[in-house]
Amino acid sequence: MDRRKLIYYLTGAVSACVCGLFGAIGCRFFSSQVSRLGRTMFRLAQAKDYPVNSITYFEEMGLFLFRKEEGFFAISNTCPHLGCKVKQRDEGFVCHCHGSYFDQQGKVLTGPSPRHLAWYKISQDVYGMLVIDRKEEVKPGTLYSPLNS
Repeated sequence: MDRRKLIYYLTGAVSACVCGLFGAIGCRFFSSQVSRLGRTMFRLAQAKDYPVNSITYFEEMGLFLFRKEEGFFAISNTCPHLGCKVKQRDEGFVCHCHGSYFDQQGKVLTGPSPRHLAWYKISQDVYGMLVIDRKEEVKPGTLYSPLNS
């Protein structure tokens, strides 16, 4: 094989690898419903994409998003006792690590948990996407009513 053919084949192989890499990155970008804006802020889909009376679990963000007729609220999936992950049940949430139980609003029913599950601030960006800010807790019972749902 002469030098010209070798360079031709190597260039083709490198080009194919680069295209494959960018293709994989593009697929991941466009297929993800959630994009991270930082360590504590997350952009979700538009409000209209969540049906009324639905619960959506976002494992990568560590929260449950509730859509009620009156608006949205987001509850942490982390038990305040020792940081275990809670599981959602029909009647609320349960922490299997130490037996804390919470109602659908994240309020402690039984515990060793010293307090309720955290509620996070919800807002909308300029494109109408819901944004969750995990560094800003809100008072339990605070609902976010989207501008366009």
